[in-house]
Amino acid sequence: AAAYYEKAAIEYKNNKKWVKYLLVTFYRGEILYSKSDKNTEAIDWLLNNLNQVPKQDTSIEVLSKKTDIFLSVAQSYRNLGKYREAITYFDKALLFTKYSKKERTEAAITGKAVTYWFLGDYEKALIFQKDALNILQNY
Repeated sequence: AAAYYEKAAIEYKNNKKWVKYLLVTFYRGEILYSKSDKNTEAIDWLLNNLNQVPKQDTSIEVLSKKTDIFLSVAQSYRNLGKYREAITYFDKALLFTKYSKKERTEAAITGKAVTYWFLGDYEKALIFQKDALNILQNY
């Protein structure tokens, strides 16, 4: 499946179909990061492909897909034990969640909560988990 998504990404990039390009980029990244030994490769794939999208493309669809990619990068960093980098990418995802469904906002905030828990900062973890619960209750 990863090879299929890689081939599709090249085709969509060549045709400047950025939403589809980011979607297949995300799917291939998800396949890679689901394998514990492929988190670094997933990060490289996701960020390199994200940088291929023109900055001036600010369509809602593209911005929404950026949220998904930043969440995957954050989760990959957390899987690697690089918690500060993970928090940075959860924060980047939060910048774009206004263009996504509320579940993405909740996922980014919960991701930060779990990451702070791993860091042993239980106070911050609790604050972010309460924020995530508030989003779910108001959804």
